[in-house]
Amino acid sequence: ELVKFTSPRNIIISIPVRIEDPRNQSPLLKEPMEIPIVVIAKALSFYLKQNFILNNIYWSEVNDLYYILKNTLFDIAMIEPVNPLKAIRDKYSADRFVFSSNCPLFYPEGNWNKLSYSDMEKNEVEKIASVNIKKLI
Repeated sequence: ELVKFTSPRNIIISIPVRIEDPRNQSPLLKEPMEIPIVVIAKALSFYLKQNFILNNIYWSEVNDLYYILKNTLFDIAMIEPVNPLKAIRDKYSADRFVFSSNCPLFYPEGNWNKLSYSDMEKNEVEKIASVNIKKLI
């Protein structure tokens, strides 16, 4: 029903893959908080004309989904390889990534620093910082 409503109106659906990093939980009190990425991939694959953003996705999950879900953008809030923007540039196109700070759950400076200290060209950083999302809005 949501896709039926949003698709003709060109509205983006944002899906939080996780709200909190489970590595922050005590091993004695672990609660499953994530939607399995396989379930998300299967669901999104039915709606190829709908635009999606996957929030709080891990780098390994981007590796699994990038070529499968061509109508999906990925936010950078939990993408944490060494030098994340360089990793994006080396493996993918910056056109499918968007900035997110995940504030107030994270300090926003960490994700701002991904942009500020990147060795990517300015136009590539700007794509992730604002251009890609502006195209959808």
